[in-house]
Amino acid sequence: MHDRDVQPDSPATPVSVDPVRRAEQLTVVQEILAPFIAELGSVREELGRERILREQAERERDDLRQRLEAPHAPERPGDDESRVTSGNTSHSAPQREPEASWRVRLRRWLGWE
Repeated sequence: MHDRDVQPDSPATPVSVDPVRRAEQLTVVQEILAPFIAELGSVREELGRERILREQAERERDDLRQRLEAPHAPERPGDDESRVTSGNTSHSAPQREPEASWRVRLRRWLGWE
């Protein structure tokens, strides 16, 4: 083989290849790669779906974090008032009875009254 027939990067590959043989080789390679290419397409589609789900979950997480960190605001008009009147506010400590009524109940329980 002469130096002019060999590419500098691959010393054993001749520069000119029979076009018919090259087409046959290309067909064989395409047949071998076809299932992998199809699977790659499916994986990309699945990754796209997963990316969308992850982004939705991240948005939901961020919304919930903002709700938790934001000062309490009524969700609906009048909603805050109903919580205060019922004594079931989620952000306040449990309401204690005045000390006098606690003592009265203790005395009754002990039978001193």
